[in-house]
Amino acid sequence: MARRKAKETPEDPQRSAALRRALTAAGWSITAVCALAAAAFFLLEWNRFLARDPRFRLPEEDRAGTGGVFVEGVRHVPRAAVLRVFEADRGRGIHEIDLEKRREELRRIDWVRDAAVRRVWPGTLFVRITEREPVALIQVPAGISGSFGEPLRMRPMLIDEDGVLLPMNGAVSGSLPLLLGVRREQEVEHRRRLVRLMLRVLEELAPARPNIPEVDVTDPENVRVAYQTKDHLVVLILGNEKYLERLNVFLSHLEGIQDRLSHRAVLDLTTEGRITLVGVPPEEQR
Repeated sequence: MARRKAKETPEDPQRSAALRRALTAAGWSITAVCALAAAAFFLLEWNRFLARDPRFRLPEEDRAGTGGVFVEGVRHVPRAAVLRVFEADRGRGIHEIDLEKRREELRRIDWVRDAAVRRVWPGTLFVRITEREPVALIQVPAGISGSFGEPLRMRPMLIDEDGVLLPMNGAVSGSLPLLLGVRREQEVEHRRRLVRLMLRVLEELAPARPNIPEVDVTDPENVRVAYQTKDHLVVLILGNEKYLERLNVFLSHLEGIQDRLSHRAVLDLTTEGRITLVGVPPEEQR
């Protein structure tokens, strides 16, 4: 007698489908784990290979004047100061070097505005320096002079548009103005505002820029400029607006008052259409 075929219940296809899905998911999970393990093993072995192979290390010695570090963009920044940043990396694989950390260290060097560092395989670093651009000269105290009239010795420094003070390294453009009213002890943000005020004044006075060797922003509401005439260097008070308009009032009357001017005489131009003599040098008062 033939055995009767077992009757399937409605749950059997659902169980079979669920089992197939579970087995498929398990297979994909195992595949993913194996792939990750293989990738981790490959990465570990690759790092070991880079660390062992001398071709991928930063040279321990300065070879042919490069030492594995190529530097571009330096004029005022000493190349030796840039190379010192990488001294601790000598003999290490270049893949181990923290480029962002080295970039931040480079930015702390005088004259460095920004820096970029990249790896050049197999064993070289390329450094690109962007230097700060000075926009003015300032005078800072350099000690006691011993003179009763001028007790402090002063030395020049440079300043950029961000208010950052820069040491004198090498030749400097002779066209930079002397900026008065900016001091080393001021906060950099305050210096930045004063420098940008000077730049704004000089931009407006661009037609007369070659005759203006000095800008005084000690009082931002009463900006002063030194103006070189044919015979004298005079100080002009321009206030806080209409700089070119007020300078033009002086220039339009210059021929008529030239003979009455003296070196470092102070003229107030803030009263519309008028020129007022408010100060003369001490030697003229004697």
